[in-house]
Amino acid sequence: MNRLNGANCIVYTSDGTYKGRYTCCIEIEDNQNMGILTDTPINRKRVKLLIKGVKESLINCKLTMYNHRNNTYIALKNYVVMDEKIDGDEVWIIDDEQNIKSRIEEISKEEYEELETQEINYIDWKNINTKLTGEEIAKDKAFENLCSELINEIKMTKEGSFHPRGGGDAGRDYVWKWPAIDKVNIDFLDLPDEMWIMQCKYSEDINKNLSRVEIWDEIIKVVQHKPSHYIIFTNRNITSSFYDWWNSICEFDNRRSKFIPFTLHFVGREDVEKLLNLCPGIKEKYFSSKKK
Repeated sequence: MNRLNGANCIVYTSDGTYKGRYTCCIEIEDNQNMGILTDTPINRKRVKLLIKGVKESLINCKLTMYNHRNNTYIALKNYVVMDEKIDGDEVWIIDDEQNIKSRIEEISKEEYEELETQEINYIDWKNINTKLTGEEIAKDKAFENLCSELINEIKMTKEGSFHPRGGGDAGRDYVWKWPAIDKVNIDFLDLPDEMWIMQCKYSEDINKNLSRVEIWDEIIKVVQHKPSHYIIFTNRNITSSFYDWWNSICEFDNRRSKFIPFTLHFVGREDVEKLLNLCPGIKEKYFSSKKK
C-alpha cells in the first residue's frame, strides 16, 4: 500500500473530461469509519488517500495512480471515487484497504511512460484558441482553421481556400488541390490535379453524437462540386455503430463509395489528436495558453 505514497494521480470527471494531474499521499487507520456514505462502524482498516491540490469533490471521478521504485512500476487504474471526506481545502478519498490493495497491479516501464505523457498529449477542446487573428471567432471556425493547417503541414496544397460563410457552405468548409502525380509517383505523366473537399464537425462536448443523417446530407451536397475526395474531420468521439455505417457505404480497401463518385475519408478525434501531437507548432498555437 505504501507504494502509492507520492504516486502521480491523473483525474478525469465522470464524463471522461480531463481534470488534472496531482500527487497522492496515503494513510491507513485501524477500526475507523471515516466515510461519509456509511454510518455503521467497521472493524477493517480504512485507507485515506489525499489527492494534493484538489479542493473540490471527487465523487464519481475516475482516477489512475501510478508510481515506481527500484525499477518496479505499479498502477491503480480507473478507480472511481465513491466515498470521500472534505477537510478544509483537502479532499480525502476513503476506502477499504483490501479493495485498494487488490487493484494495485505491476505495469511495464512502457506503460508507465505512456501514463507520464497523458497530460502532455491531452487536448482541451472546450478551450480551443479563438483569438489568433486579434478578433474573436467562433470555435467551430477555429477548428476549421486548425484542420486546414494540419492538411498543409502534411503536404503543402497547390491551391487552398475556405468556402465563404453565409448562405450555407454546401458541404464545403475547405477546398484544395493536390497534384495527382504525387500520388502515383510517375513524373512523365501530365495528370490533372485532384480536388479535395473537407467538412469539419466541431463540438465543445466531445461525446456529442455525430449522426448518420447529418453526414449523409453533407455528402449529398458535395456531389454537385465533383471532387475526387471528400474528407471529414471531427473532434467528437465516434460510436462503433457510426463506424459500421460509414464502412457500409465505402469499399473498405480504397474508401470509394458504392453510391457516390468520389473517395471518402474520415478523421476522428483520436486521429486529429495524433496529428496535433505530430505537429507541435499547430498544437501550441491553438492550445498552449490553455494548458493545465
